[in-house]
Amino acid sequence: MSRYGDWRDDLAAHVRTLQRELSRMFEAERPDGSRFTSPTDRTEGETDRSAWHPAVDLIETDDSFVVYVDLPGVEAKAIELSVTGRLITLRGQRGIPPAPSNPTHIHKRERASGPFFRQLSLPGDVEIDAVEAELREGVLRVKIAKGESARPRTIPIQMT
Repeated sequence: MSRYGDWRDDLAAHVRTLQRELSRMFEAERPDGSRFTSPTDRTEGETDRSAWHPAVDLIETDDSFVVYVDLPGVEAKAIELSVTGRLITLRGQRGIPPAPSNPTHIHKRERASGPFFRQLSLPGDVEIDAVEAELREGVLRVKIAKGESARPRTIPIQMT
C-alpha cells in the first residue's frame, strides 16, 4: 500500500469516529428530558420549541391529498390542525409518559414528550372546505380534497 493510501485510510477512520460521536450526541437527552434534534430533522417552519417531531406520510390520490401522522399517546383535544392555502400546520402536545410512583432510577427514557410542530406544503391546490381529520389508534389521518385545478383530467382528442 502506498503512503498516499495510508493517510486517506487514517482520515476516513477519523471521520467515521466523528460521525459516531455526533450521532451519539444527537441521541442524548437534555437535562429537561427533551431530545436534541439535528437541523436536518426539521421541516419548513419548525422551531427549536418542538421537543419531538411526529413521523408524517403525504399521499396523493386522483381526488385528494391524504396525510398520516403518527401521534401515539396524544389525545385529539391536544392537537391543533389548520390548512391555509397549500400549507398544513399541525401542532400539539404530548404529556410526559407515566412512570411508576417513586422510581429509584430512570435508566433510559426514549419516549418523547412535550410540544410538537409540523408544517407540510401540499403539491397542489386544495378545497379548504373539504378537509376531514380523524385520530384512530395513535394515527391522525387528514384527507384534503384537491382543488379543480389540481385534479387530473382526460382531454378528448378530436379528429379533423
